[in-house]
Amino acid sequence: MMLFDHETSDVRVPMGFAIAVVIPARDEATHIASTVTSVQAALRAAPVASSCIVVVADACTDDTADVARRHLGPSDAVLEVDHRCVGEARAIGSSVALSLSSSGPRWTWVLGIDADSVAPRSWVRRHLAHATRGVECVTGIVELEPLAPHSVRQQFASTYQLGIRKRSHDHVHGTNFGIRGDTLLAAGNWPPESTAEDHGLWRAVTAMGRRTIQDPAIVVSTSARLVGRAPLGFAGDLADIDAQVSCDASSE
Repeated sequence: MMLFDHETSDVRVPMGFAIAVVIPARDEATHIASTVTSVQAALRAAPVASSCIVVVADACTDDTADVARRHLGPSDAVLEVDHRCVGEARAIGSSVALSLSSSGPRWTWVLGIDADSVAPRSWVRRHLAHATRGVECVTGIVELEPLAPHSVRQQFASTYQLGIRKRSHDHVHGTNFGIRGDTLLAAGNWPPESTAEDHGLWRAVTAMGRRTIQDPAIVVSTSARLVGRAPLGFAGDLADIDAQVSCDASSE
């Protein structure tokens, strides 16, 4: 029998999927607690069969791993590795997460979020709404944290394009990425890349002809730092925006 949650009229989720959340982190001791806490709240707000959170502390020189352990539950895990590569961190985290799931890859939804991001309570529920309709891979969008400079937030909003009537988008973010476990394995897991590993996995899934959705209603808040952990990653894009804002201000 399929049981449904009726808390929100637009998202109906049957209780069947296990959830595995993978959080790659490098020197994120100041952010990891907020990320983990937000994920735990999102998991509690969704009708899931079981769940686990795996934090992958990659080449950390601070106490990211210890902070994460203090906030995680008994079914969760912290991996300390030295890959210095976000793609490899996501891959090993996903492999361990799938091994911890008792539901098997077909019924485990693997979610990715970064350690400088915060998920809303609807995050897991909205991903699962697609998963239970047979979608195999979902990407959401990001918004900048409230503490970001107002000028940068404005410029970001004006350049971050969504689809017609905001029903779709063209963005792929590892910090808001969901994929069915067996689809992840069929695609060869996350590619071992230091940048754009999320785009690499998305291309692999779409090349296989799997059902995918890019949903602008699934949003996570992410930091507005201008120097990130991945070369040429999202922080680099924000640095370009900040430079443009500064240029515009100096020309006035």
